[in-house]
Amino acid sequence: MSNDTSDLESNPLNVAIIPPKNSTLHINSDLKTINITFNRPIDLYKYNITIYQIDNSRRILRQLFEIDSKVITTHMYENTITLRIIDSVFNIPGATYSLKIDEKFFRYNTGINSSVFPNANISRLSIQYKTGT
Repeated sequence: MSNDTSDLESNPLNVAIIPPKNSTLHINSDLKTINITFNRPIDLYKYNITIYQIDNSRRILRQLFEIDSKVITTHMYENTITLRIIDSVFNIPGATYSLKIDEKFFRYNTGINSSVFPNANISRLSIQYKTGT
């Protein structure tokens, strides 16, 4: 898995997520983490990050990350967080999953009391993944 964060400059949210959106994830792979890197230091503020399985129009909760969760690690001068994924999250072949990041889960810790989302109308960032068959 690449740790290339070069898309930080071209990304309108100034965030790089590894694995990137629309990736095909392989069941039985070594995917144990999702890394989220920002262009400047952040704090975990409130609300959640959630991974859902999308089954037709139903969302099935697969994993929940709260700000005080033991499965979240903040590092690299607090620019990057790592979400540790439990083994059973991405385990259904051909399924679609959605990583939902609540707008106020992160905030910049550089004296600017604002959301990391540049558009005030965004309440949640959603990233889609699929598993291979």
